[in-house]
This record gives sequence, C-alpha cells and structure tokens, in this order.
Amino acid sequence: MLELLKHPAAGELRIEDSRLTPGVSDAAPFARAWALAGMRARHQVEPAIDGKSSPRGAFLWMRFSATLWFPASWKLPPDLHGVPAPCVP
Repeated sequence: MLELLKHPAAGELRIEDSRLTPGVSDAAPFARAWALAGMRARHQVEPAIDGKSSPRGAFLWMRFSATLWFPASWKLPPDLHGVPAPCVP
C-alpha cells in the first residue's frame, strides 16, 4: 500500500443525482460552499421525515459515477482490467 501512495492515480467523482433534506441551523462554511456548488448538480430537496427537520439536515441518497486514471508507469497484471459495474446495496 505504501508503494501505491508514492504514485497516486487521479480520479473523478461525478454526482448524477441526489436527494437531500435541508437542515434548520446555520450551515458551516464548507456546507454553505457545497450547497452553492450543488446548485449546478442535479438534485431534489425532500421534506423532512415526519415533518421534523434536524439542525444538519439529511443526505438521503446519491447516484454517481467514478472514474480512475492510472499512471502509465503502473504495471498491472494482463488479466486485470476495468469493467463498468453498478453499485448494489
């Protein structure tokens, strides 16, 4: 594992869709910044369960895609290859 840390790979996590319940307290600066950036991502605001909002809100679910780009110097076994696959709970 330490050898992998010497040559990290780049990647991208793209949020395709999400469901959120807003909180009722003053958001921390990082949450405020995420909320502003999140306006560019597809999402839906859901009402609080039982109509009871929490201070922080809730993150209900997210659909995403992840891509990793491995450095050309990585030597992988010939039988190892990437295959797109859905995440299942």
